[in-house]
Amino acid sequence: MRSFKRNIQYLLQRVFGLKRYLYAFALYTIRKLETTEQEQSLVRFAQLVNTRFSEGQLVDVGANIGVTVAFLASKTTHRIVAIEPASLNLEVLRSVAAHFHINSRVEFFQCAVGSVDDSCVISIPMNDGVVYHGLSSVHSDAAGSAHASNSFSEERVPLFTLDTLLAERPIAAMKIDVENFEYEVLKGARHILSNQHPVLLIELWNNEVRSQCFDLLQELGYISFVLRGQKFVPLPDDTSSDLDFLFVHRSRASVI
Repeated sequence: MRSFKRNIQYLLQRVFGLKRYLYAFALYTIRKLETTEQEQSLVRFAQLVNTRFSEGQLVDVGANIGVTVAFLASKTTHRIVAIEPASLNLEVLRSVAAHFHINSRVEFFQCAVGSVDDSCVISIPMNDGVVYHGLSSVHSDAAGSAHASNSFSEERVPLFTLDTLLAERPIAAMKIDVENFEYEVLKGARHILSNQHPVLLIELWNNEVRSQCFDLLQELGYISFVLRGQKFVPLPDDTSSDLDFLFVHRSRASVI
């Protein structure tokens, strides 16, 4: 049985059509993002990038329907690279970028990123007739991840490492939100991370992938932070309730 919220989502998606619903949802979310408690790490990240990491491009890995792209474009002066594999999400993302007149600052890539150059399946899940665009995920044979059993859509897309996709580009910062595929993304960005030291904001679930990401980034010279109040602080003992983590290379840690 659907919850009340899920019933509302179901009705809106059916009445307005999925693309129009996602477009309206994106615009609504962007308007309230700056005052949303769960998004304060992104807000502070944007401020940090704009004031302390001004040289280079800003990369949004898992750009989805454009909420973070539009917000980051409004708070920074960087050129933005938006990476989103799902056709549905990318179409909405382009419409959102056009609405905010930022197309000239955004470069769009329809592909997934991981630890190898290959191809993979991207799926958008559906539950009780409700499409969950924000939970689209990569299923890569190379990473050994299983395919979803209840998908609204599945499509095969190119898979690149960030080192391949962004070769020769100056990278100032990266936001990564790829539904538990973060470790694969970071493994494919070793060259960028080792040589350019971009600041990172990564959403990490409290599981083995989080530990793997922390270990890899520590090996590459990164120091981890979380938001407490209005500022990022070194990692405390208990981060079980945290999702968003800031990583700054030790050569740049003085900017925090």
